[in-house]
Amino acid sequence: MNDEDCILIVDDNTDNIRLITDYLRESEFKTAFAKDGTVGLERARLLHPSLILLDIMMPPPDGFETCRNLKSGDDTREIPVIFMTALANVEDKVKAFELGAVDYIVKPVQKEEVLARVRTHLSIQKLRHRLDLQNQLLKEENKRFKILEEAAFEGVALLDGNVVMEVNSRLEGLLGRSREEAVGKALPDFSTPDYRDELEQYLASNRAKPFVADFSRRDGPEIPVEIRQGSMSYRNRAFKVVAFRDLSYQQLLERENQSLKTDLKDRYRFGPLVGKSPAMQKVYEQISKAAATEFSTVVMGETGVGKELTARAIHQLSARKDRAFMPVNCGAIAENLFEAEFFGYRKGAFTGAATDNPGLLDRAHEGVLFLDEISELNVGQQAKLLRVLQDGEYYPVGSRDVKKADVMVVAASNKDLKEMVAQGKMRDDFFFRINVLEIKVPPLRERLDDLPLLIEHFLGKISSEKNAAPLSTEVLHSCRGYQWPGNIRELNNVLQRYIANDQLDLPFDPILFPSSTPAGLFDAVERLEKDMIVDALKRHGWHRERTSSFLKIPRRTLHRKMIKYGLKPSGDI
Repeated sequence: MNDEDCILIVDDNTDNIRLITDYLRESEFKTAFAKDGTVGLERARLLHPSLILLDIMMPPPDGFETCRNLKSGDDTREIPVIFMTALANVEDKVKAFELGAVDYIVKPVQKEEVLARVRTHLSIQKLRHRLDLQNQLLKEENKRFKILEEAAFEGVALLDGNVVMEVNSRLEGLLGRSREEAVGKALPDFSTPDYRDELEQYLASNRAKPFVADFSRRDGPEIPVEIRQGSMSYRNRAFKVVAFRDLSYQQLLERENQSLKTDLKDRYRFGPLVGKSPAMQKVYEQISKAAATEFSTVVMGETGVGKELTARAIHQLSARKDRAFMPVNCGAIAENLFEAEFFGYRKGAFTGAATDNPGLLDRAHEGVLFLDEISELNVGQQAKLLRVLQDGEYYPVGSRDVKKADVMVVAASNKDLKEMVAQGKMRDDFFFRINVLEIKVPPLRERLDDLPLLIEHFLGKISSEKNAAPLSTEVLHSCRGYQWPGNIRELNNVLQRYIANDQLDLPFDPILFPSSTPAGLFDAVERLEKDMIVDALKRHGWHRERTSSFLKIPRRTLHRKMIKYGLKPSGDI
């Protein structure tokens, strides 16, 4: 890149500005920065940078409003804007592109991704200028190049039909082929055989929707690529512009973030957690994401589902696994001791403070701080903790020396935090700060397929000196019919009593198959049918429509059978 290229960074976080500036200056890019949208707009008008890296989550005006202002000005409209965001939902991406952004980078930023995006868009800009200089007629067709800016992929090719007419240097590197080797060849010939027919159909369709295919490299392994196509007119002829995004780097990051994730579906243990049901597979994937990103995470679930074990799994799979895991029962901390407990205190700070005492943030430094039952914190305590989470700094009680807080926060709650925000019991800014990621651990009744694994796990763990007999098929069948309101904790308690007393003391009346020979097949079938209906009714709170849907029978049939077996919502059977 030449010396005229200048990148403007607009972000309210000084650390982010410093990090990205270092990345860009290492590659000899000139940089400028602004810490809010208003100053960013002024500097864009003054400097007219080649590219703007714009943070979304800033104090007003935020990134969206700043981009809207940039695109409404004649002197800043054509400057490419790349959003930087920690949000990964589709709505934010769509809104960004609708406002005129050309791409987005997900925080925390990676050096390779930042440089790839910057070089891609500067390359696109230079390609546009070069074509403009070659023929002034292209000025009327510049809008057709918007597809290149919106795609913001790493390679660009110009096609006549499906034949390559021109490529940029990024695409040469992506395919591992020189311009001379690519020009004049059909683009589908560079894809793997499994994708060639589909790629030809895609190019012939002129669909704007992206297409994913594997491409062969002359000097390396196959590479997954996402393609987006658009069209342009040149001297009354229609040409096709195809933009490429390399997906291999994203896949590599996912593999490096969590090597265990490749075999998730075949695993029944994930750190301290046990289970292989679809519901738990989803939890494992969310744990992997939380461990890889180290974003603040809230673990939701009923009492006894294993929220702390989930938090410990995040810790064990994160880069902080060799540092402390500090669990905190938020409901057990007295309000007048909150600051001393979390921030620590200095000798003489108050009566009885005979020595310096480190707080929870000190002990969890560079590790994981687990805030159990975070819903028990009042609004005042939330405000004090919010300042630490936002600024990363705090003062021990009785001290004027600021300390740095380097902790990953994982919180847990069995209450609906969004409802608490609506009721004014939780600050919305505190909620959004801790709830970047959310993991919902299912209750045991929604993962009954894991019961045999859980029972085997607990029996093996509890019976260290004596071998406990495995539970019979009939007992397992009965366990599946129970709601387990205490979840995993209740199951563990039942099995502990079983080991201690040599007798299984179930917290319910077992629905067992008769031990003696039944009077006939018809009677056995009716008993089983009745038991299944009773179980389904209880599970769905005696709601007939949901129960009939669960049993896959018409509602009238359910009503008729309830009358037949004398089943009533009161539970009298």
